[in-house]
Amino acid sequence: MVKNSKKGFTLAELLMVVVILGLLGAIAMPKFFPQKEKAIVAEAVAMLHAIRQAELSYRLENGDYLELTQNSGDADWNKIGLDDPDSSRFTYSVDNSTVVATRGGTDANYGGKVIKLKLKDGAWDSTGTGIHPLAPEN
Repeated sequence: MVKNSKKGFTLAELLMVVVILGLLGAIAMPKFFPQKEKAIVAEAVAMLHAIRQAELSYRLENGDYLELTQNSGDADWNKIGLDDPDSSRFTYSVDNSTVVATRGGTDANYGGKVIKLKLKDGAWDSTGTGIHPLAPEN
């Protein structure tokens, strides 16, 4: 007696699994996009703190903060002990006792948004316009 049993999945069963996985992925993916932006913002926040610490050290030695813009060269950033921190994601500047990170890119939700950190007390400046939606809160 020979059994004629075929093992495996039918094409219809495999297609149903692919469709279900696709639907679950379509539901879950939008929840991950803010997480990516939060990670990018965390990078900027860490750099803002590093710039603040370098500026505080510079002030102790020279009596005042060093004004830095996104057009400042490596030599100016080296004065506070850092390499030029500008990246494709953020540009950094120091103006009026505030460290500013401006989001680069053309993204409608985040492009051009800023995060501001006050040099004197390390507080997040939320008085300006265009504050980054995922900026840290005090």
